[in-house]
Amino acid sequence: MKTVLEPTTESDTKRLFFGAQVKAAWPQELASGRLIAEDARHITLVFIGQEDFPMLERQLKHIPKPSFRIGIAGVGSEWVFLPKEDARVVALNTTWFEDPQPLFSFQMALSEWLISCGYTLKKHSFVPHITVARSPFEKEEWKKHFEPVPFFLSTFHLYESLGHLNYRSLWNHSLIDPFIELDHTADIAFEIRAQSIKQLFVHAQLALFFKFPPLSQFYTPSSTEALDAIIMELNRMIALADAEGGCPFKAVSFHGTIVKRDGLFTWEMIVDV
Repeated sequence: MKTVLEPTTESDTKRLFFGAQVKAAWPQELASGRLIAEDARHITLVFIGQEDFPMLERQLKHIPKPSFRIGIAGVGSEWVFLPKEDARVVALNTTWFEDPQPLFSFQMALSEWLISCGYTLKKHSFVPHITVARSPFEKEEWKKHFEPVPFFLSTFHLYESLGHLNYRSLWNHSLIDPFIELDHTADIAFEIRAQSIKQLFVHAQLALFFKFPPLSQFYTPSSTEALDAIIMELNRMIALADAEGGCPFKAVSFHGTIVKRDGLFTWEMIVDV
């Protein structure tokens, strides 16, 4: 049965939207503008608008969940200014290191679920971008300061927009980070997580990109499932970057084994610096 929204009081209504929070290797300095706090930067999935939150809150136990457990990885490849006719937003265009179709499927499932709950949504194509700043800003200043921004999806939120670039999470669904940095006495170490060996190779590259974003221009699609071959590919990428303009890494060590547990693959990657 289709849910019918009940009348609300003004105090019940909130400005609502679903978004995917991102973690990223943000530049230390950005051009001028009204910057959104790093932990609030997101990809908008579905904008709902001013609606009755208590009604939606009661429905959240039936919300669809994403099919993937680990945050999908990508890179911010250029600044875009939206809308094109009268730009009021600075955003990062997204280029994906792995198949983003599960994200698109989740966004579609969310939209269809909200419609089944009685909400009316504006029809527009889902074009993922990461909102970073709002006007006033100078386009040319942003273009001159661009550098690639590696990122991954971290947590899905139902956000309340409080105004003045402030957002509050009213519901969330967390994903597993593709990697975490580990303490190491001399070198750099990471635990790489993945749902397949090919994805593990992608996430190993992502960990390096977070430490040295220019390396992302040498990204290599996954093509092997042998650990030694993965390490050799990572070292080939490091050598290419070092030959072109320098790289802070010496090499990825031939170290460890890939472990499978609870449906996830993990590998301890050690990087000589």
